[in-house]
Amino acid sequence: MDHVPLGLGTENLFLDSVGMSDLIAAYIRVTDLGRAEAFYRRLFARAALMAGPSFTFFDINGKVFGLLETGDESKCERWCKPSAPHLKIEVADLKVEAARLAMLAVPIIKPLSDVGHLRSVQFRDTEGNTIELYQTMFALD
Repeated sequence: MDHVPLGLGTENLFLDSVGMSDLIAAYIRVTDLGRAEAFYRRLFARAALMAGPSFTFFDINGKVFGLLETGDESKCERWCKPSAPHLKIEVADLKVEAARLAMLAVPIIKPLSDVGHLRSVQFRDTEGNTIELYQTMFALD
């Protein structure tokens, strides 16, 4: 894939190796989680993959579609507070990408951390959108 070198001393930026198939999740905010979950269960004709007090995740052909309730932040688990809405992109080496983000002075909103089998970092783009880069640390059985 062609890319424009940025002269930053890096051989490949993460988007050089990321295709749309690597965009594995999309999350949206909802004001009434119960109502939204019922709507999407009917729309997708399937049960939720995972649910909690402030979120519901659906598996759509191997991709995650998440509903994150706005409002009472005290219900939101620690890992979902900065998350919605955002794009989630898998990368091969998250430590390298995190170093590049630091070098570019990208505003980090969730530092490099592990949640289950994933390591991730979240940052904001110039327009305030949240982007999450993640790396799978081990396969789930």
